[in-house]
Amino acid sequence: MLIQISGAFGSRQEEAQRLLLRPCTDTAIERFFRYNDQGLILRKEGLNATEQKKVEESIKVYALQRLGLVQAREARVILIKAQLRRVENAIHNFNTYFDRSETDRIWFEGILRREMEILHRYKDPDQEYAGLARYIIDQYFYKLNH
Repeated sequence: MLIQISGAFGSRQEEAQRLLLRPCTDTAIERFFRYNDQGLILRKEGLNATEQKKVEESIKVYALQRLGLVQAREARVILIKAQLRRVENAIHNFNTYFDRSETDRIWFEGILRREMEILHRYKDPDQEYAGLARYIIDQYFYKLNH
């Protein structure tokens, strides 16, 4: 006699027991990892024991600290931080020229919108290092507001 397990039950159970994270496909991967400016990927604080083990095993098994990957993440950090500076400049210009004229306000508002769109594209799920981008950008705006 053949026993069949429903796909939903089997996959839920497998997911609960899975020891590795999938940095390229798991959503909200930045919940488990933090990143530094040199491109290192680190375990985020505040995880429970199971999550800590998943993070540590994932870093080890996927060799997430290998030189080429660390350098690629560092390059991405530089791009994201440069874009954050462009957003800061666009905000400054918008605030500076807001009251000068309608034309200036519209012009600088357009620049600000464009720079914000570029910044947010880094966070899109189809982008390389989207988790890193979400982590850096979210940390930046969190610190700005606190």
